[in-house]
Amino acid sequence: MIKKNTIGVFGLGNMGAGLAKNFIRNKISVSVYNRITKAEMNIIPDFLKEYNSKNVLGFTNISDFVNSLKRPRIILLLIPSGNIIDESIYNLKKLLNNNDIIVDCGNSYFKNSKNRSEKLLKKNIFYTDCGISGGPKGAENGPSIMIGGSKKTSIKLEKLFKKICAKDISNNPCCGFMGGIGSGHYIKMIHNGIEYAEMKLLTEVFTILKLKYNYLEISKIFHKWNKGKNKSYLLEATRKILLKKDVKKKYILDSIDNKAKGKGSGKWCAIESLNLDLYNSLTISSVLSRNISNKPRLFAERKKIKSSNDLKLEVLEDALYMARIINHYQGFELIQVASKKYNWKIQNSKVSKIWSNGSILSSSLLNVISNLFKENHNLFDIDSLLNDMKLKETQLKKVIKYSVDNNLPIDNFSSAYNFWMSITTENLNSNLIQAQRDFFGKHGFLNLTNNKVESANWI
Repeated sequence: MIKKNTIGVFGLGNMGAGLAKNFIRNKISVSVYNRITKAEMNIIPDFLKEYNSKNVLGFTNISDFVNSLKRPRIILLLIPSGNIIDESIYNLKKLLNNNDIIVDCGNSYFKNSKNRSEKLLKKNIFYTDCGISGGPKGAENGPSIMIGGSKKTSIKLEKLFKKICAKDISNNPCCGFMGGIGSGHYIKMIHNGIEYAEMKLLTEVFTILKLKYNYLEISKIFHKWNKGKNKSYLLEATRKILLKKDVKKKYILDSIDNKAKGKGSGKWCAIESLNLDLYNSLTISSVLSRNISNKPRLFAERKKIKSSNDLKLEVLEDALYMARIINHYQGFELIQVASKKYNWKIQNSKVSKIWSNGSILSSSLLNVISNLFKENHNLFDIDSLLNDMKLKETQLKKVIKYSVDNNLPIDNFSSAYNFWMSITTENLNSNLIQAQRDFFGKHGFLNLTNNKVESANWI
């Protein structure tokens, strides 16, 4: 009898290849598939040549790939989001049997996950949405994994994923069931929205430091910070970027086009926040800043202004930490509101632990937040954190003033400050907006004197 493999990886791009290598290293038998195109002729042969193992079989024929797997089959889709997912599912479902599982591990839109699941269930085939963070290296060495779909299917997948995922500070697997169909992709979408803002904050810190320091000096500053409260994967990655040179000994960063792109998940997160009447201002600001970076510059002439006040590094470090807390607060608040709306029952303490290692968001802050979530699901209801934020408010103000004095755009620091001031100010004078709405549109307002909705005769 021909030996059947435990799991199938459909698509050997960077993430698919990384996961396949991870399974092989952990002695989990895997079948890998990749289509044949002009640019992908040698994907499978090259992979098999590099990983000559009894635990891997390679295919360019879908039928042979499917037949190489143990039943009920588990097939991981590691291909770009969009129509190609639906095309691949269509081709696979004709070959699958009852109780087989298709796991979409790409950055698909969470509402599409529900539609795909419903269609496949009619064929008694299970569809699971699964968010994976960590990039190709994380996929190979231990990613962070967020599983959606049904609880029953999740139990089967967790047994495998726990063998290949990262481990948190307590040596627990950074992998888990989120709460139902769509939830895995949803949590990954929020992860990416927070990630957008973290990247932008570090870019703004870099912009400020460039006024006074060179790349090597900034890298050393980041190296020092990465031993403290701002320790994170992204800070370390940024430090390394600033040191990398090409064959001509020129910094690679200086040769990169000054236009930031995205694949859509940050935008989805921003839109979802607005759809749920929330306030993920740092994610929204980050998306807008990428859009602006692609707009032609006006190159307005300005006189260089040297600020009369220098900015201490510890002030900038504290301001970054405060802005990052606000960014994470906004993201986790969105998770909780969505969890109630979609009946997922997601635990923020669990999500933060899963993200704390292996993911692009890996950081010491997530370990702190995870422990705080055990006390209260609302971070700003915790006195110790709230008092720390109050102390750092002055630092954030100094960073904003310094940046304005030096003509520096700092969208995310400004967004963090405005959000903080808004939620800690007793009166936002929003009653005037309600009065304006009633003046021109007779939309009405709540009259606090009698607790009734009324409309006034303004003319």
